[in-house]
Amino acid sequence: QHHAYDVLLKHIEDKQASVNGFANLIDKMSESALSEETKNLKQKDEQIQQRYKDLLNNAHDKQARLLEAVDLAERLSEITGPLDSWLSQAEKKLVPLAKVPTTVDKAKSQESAQHQLANELDSQQAAVDDVIALTPMLCTLVSVDDAAIVEQQSRNLAGRHEALRANLATMQEAMS
Repeated sequence: QHHAYDVLLKHIEDKQASVNGFANLIDKMSESALSEETKNLKQKDEQIQQRYKDLLNNAHDKQARLLEAVDLAERLSEITGPLDSWLSQAEKKLVPLAKVPTTVDKAKSQESAQHQLANELDSQQAAVDDVIALTPMLCTLVSVDDAAIVEQQSRNLAGRHEALRANLATMQEAMS
């Protein structure tokens, strides 16, 4: 999309010569026209100049929004990839912690592992918060379909993090 906007912007900027040529033509025609015709020609020239400026400004705005969306998507991706991987590993770590310990040593080991996982969960909270903060910003810049996908991914990651926290809290409570 970025390349497409660059091409569009170049195409619009190339039209500046045509707009200027039309303005020169109107100036020449105005010299030999009646005052009413001159006024109409000048109005047409102003309208064309304004439409061109609006078109150019809109193209620049869209390009800036696209660059912002790309930046936000990259930042979100840098967070979600490692977070998703960590969540998968943490979910695997949680499975053996759900087993009922048969000895005091196993109970102490499980309690230590639960405490360590709780610390890891706390350390990943900032990443979850970042995902939650970046998601609405990105969603305002992308299509409705893309926004739905980004929102779903964000909810999924936050939900998995919260489920881990809830399951761990239940296990810790059961061990007490």
